[in-house]
Amino acid sequence: MSNGVFRLDSIGNCNEHLSIKQQHPLISVVKLSELKNIPIIPLYFGVYGILCNISNRADNAQHQSDTDEVKATLRFVAPGHTCSCRSNVESDIDGWLLLFHPDIIKKTVLEHYISVFPFFDAHKSLYINSAEFNAINNYMQSLYDELHEIDSHTHNIVISGISVILCLCMRYFERQTSATDKQNQSLIVRLERLLNNHLSERSAKRSIPTVAWCANQLNLSPNYFGDLVKRQTGRSAQEYIQRRIIDEAKMLLTSGKFSVSEVAYRLGFKYPHHLTRMFKRLEGCTPNRYHRV
Repeated sequence: MSNGVFRLDSIGNCNEHLSIKQQHPLISVVKLSELKNIPIIPLYFGVYGILCNISNRADNAQHQSDTDEVKATLRFVAPGHTCSCRSNVESDIDGWLLLFHPDIIKKTVLEHYISVFPFFDAHKSLYINSAEFNAINNYMQSLYDELHEIDSHTHNIVISGISVILCLCMRYFERQTSATDKQNQSLIVRLERLLNNHLSERSAKRSIPTVAWCANQLNLSPNYFGDLVKRQTGRSAQEYIQRRIIDEAKMLLTSGKFSVSEVAYRLGFKYPHHLTRMFKRLEGCTPNRYHRV
């Protein structure tokens, strides 16, 4: 242990920390039901790890899809990562923990392409359904059984098993990432519709849309709303909204039907100089100058 961080530099360290019997010096496949009373301390990993455990009700409620409920959660660590593990793992929790040292894949094809698996650096969980969990479960069980009957073929079988599990995780990662992208795109469509409707209203009580107002209208927290907009557009939610307002102002000014003051009031600004200040900051010129061009 160094600076309060327990170093899991080897499979032996991992097995000792988990209080389990070692089967192989470079890989460990653990049934979660065998683990009990693991202390919560920061862990520095010198090995790769894949944790697959049955999701609790909170996970299922939050990530349930229309077609199939979430069955399990996948989490990942790679050499050089630091995290904390939970304590008092109950005996009725089902799932697997796969740990393997980088040395086991040396001089194999896997050594050259393990870096392409993004989930080791994504720092996020994957949520898988029953069929996907069963696929992972089958390969974990096969590896577990193999390590209890080691012979001259074990190394090649283990490398093949790890490769298949990683490829399955890559499939689930791409599926989840694609679903997230679609949700984000749907959010932007809904945001555009919200802003269009708000800016087209002609109510004297209408005000400039804010991040908090938009998030509330879309039933999201302001922070989560801001993160989604930033991820999808590359702009902060505030900048995205303000640029949409200025685009509307430019369209009204170009029509030649309205003065700068009239445009400001139509868009919900309390005073025309508030529009001028925002316009100049985003466009580099005043609305009066833009109006004359």
